[in-house]
Amino acid sequence: MRRAGLKHLTGTSAIFSAALLVSCMANPGPAPTVDEQEELVDASADDEPSADKEADKASDDDAEVADGIEDEEGPDRSSMSVGIDPFQLGFNPHLVADDTELVDALADLVLPSAFHGNIIDSDVLNSAREIDAPPGVAQRVRYSIKDGAQWSDGTPITGADFDYLFKEMVSTPGVREVAPYRAISALNISAGGSIVTVDFSTRVADWHRLFTHLLPSHLLESGQFDRVLESAIPASAGKFSVASIDQARGLITLNRNDRFWGKNPAKIDVVQLRAIRSTSQAANLLRSEQVSFVDISPTQTLKEQLSLLGDISTESANPSRQLRLSLSTQSQVLESPQLRRTMLSLIDTRQLARLATERDVDLRVPYGGNPLLDSSSEEEIAVLAAATKDNPLRIAVDPTEQAAGIAAMTLVDMLRIEGIEARVVENRMTSIVEEALPEGEVDAVISTADTSVTAANVASFFTCHADEKTAAAAASTTAAPTSAEPAPTKSESPAYTQQKLWSGNLSLACANDFDDRAQGILSGEISAQQGLEMIRQVNREQAFYLPLIDETRIRAFDEDSLGGSLSTLDEIDGRSSK
Repeated sequence: MRRAGLKHLTGTSAIFSAALLVSCMANPGPAPTVDEQEELVDASADDEPSADKEADKASDDDAEVADGIEDEEGPDRSSMSVGIDPFQLGFNPHLVADDTELVDALADLVLPSAFHGNIIDSDVLNSAREIDAPPGVAQRVRYSIKDGAQWSDGTPITGADFDYLFKEMVSTPGVREVAPYRAISALNISAGGSIVTVDFSTRVADWHRLFTHLLPSHLLESGQFDRVLESAIPASAGKFSVASIDQARGLITLNRNDRFWGKNPAKIDVVQLRAIRSTSQAANLLRSEQVSFVDISPTQTLKEQLSLLGDISTESANPSRQLRLSLSTQSQVLESPQLRRTMLSLIDTRQLARLATERDVDLRVPYGGNPLLDSSSEEEIAVLAAATKDNPLRIAVDPTEQAAGIAAMTLVDMLRIEGIEARVVENRMTSIVEEALPEGEVDAVISTADTSVTAANVASFFTCHADEKTAAAAASTTAAPTSAEPAPTKSESPAYTQQKLWSGNLSLACANDFDDRAQGILSGEISAQQGLEMIRQVNREQAFYLPLIDETRIRAFDEDSLGGSLSTLDEIDGRSSK
């Protein structure tokens, strides 16, 4: 039997159920001004609640949030609540620094995409197809934007949004899946902004992955790409819009986008994403039905605690995301593959993973442990120790990533035991990838890496050397299409050079054959899986990175429901809330 609890976030179960059964087209009202959009986003508090106070506040916060929906939104608005991990600011799905399950889920809900997988989004586009390319152009694709497609402030989606994303992707350090964007040689906008023609310097077989999660260029073009979505998403073109982001309370509120023009607008009015700060809080919220489901990182006792609820199902999920240690080729200390390999051989990744996550259950350590562990001789370790005596290794980490921070401190302790001097350098991940790494200010970084085996992601590892010439070419791509840019000149020596504006890997390495490999993967001549094997082979030879922890998530939901996860939030239309 289902235990007694809150049957609806607003206290009105019957009204909520009825609301889900009724589907109606959106009825866009007057477009809000930019100022009104900005006022919807709550500024985060300067001070986070301390760990000692969080447990005491949990029950009070739960009650406040449950009451808040009814107070602020009205009792007749259908709502649902979802438990998530505590989050930090930064919501740009195109940045390595913001690569989380939450950011990807939010982007799916509020940002438009040309395609979802290989399926065209017919709400956004009339068509997207390859057309005959003129001489000198390897491939040409034409997009036709649908009439009525618009942002939540009433501004139409146009080719300017495509152009903005392309230019920022090829000129910003630390972006995800950059390879197909780097293959673009020209982008032309016509028919009043409704037609976008894209030329490529090399074939991109999986061009459908381009222009995913378009951004509102009219609101963002004057800002820095790595910061424009730092604390808000100011306009939506999906079924939902971001009403507020309250980091202090751990609460993100999404409202139904009443300006959504598509065939299937959202049937739920309000979705709240609520940070779960403890195992007991997760159990309490599920027990009392204050959340429909939770999708969070494991703790040592999470599954055990949830198993006592009886009618709650739990499952483990393994996203394509990994905590990884990357060694910089810009480092004066780790200047050779042998020195990098020696350093990696001193790391017990199984112990580091347990300490960093504070658990030994639901813990996935790549390869079952470090394959290089204890492989270096005493002489090799002594050489590295001597190199770090006056120049301690600097391990960079973003302090807002808790597991990465603990991993960095643990790594420093492991190295010092072996006589290797090292210290932790804390900074924002955007600053690390834009400044600290390319300027040689740090020797290594611990961060999240996307491990999805797609042509775009794998080819991006081999995509390198974006310089001023590349940026200048991007700045002129709105002119009439011309012949493809000539292939970059390959470096004669050394075999591995160092990048200033890198893209696919944090080692900043670039070899003579990297461009050819990237082009082969993009064109489909080399499969994504074969490309992955190439990456692994290069890493075995050069010791660029060491996988530390593969991400695991726990999803818990009522056995009577259809389940739920952040990755399927865009399918919530027909899901009932408890």
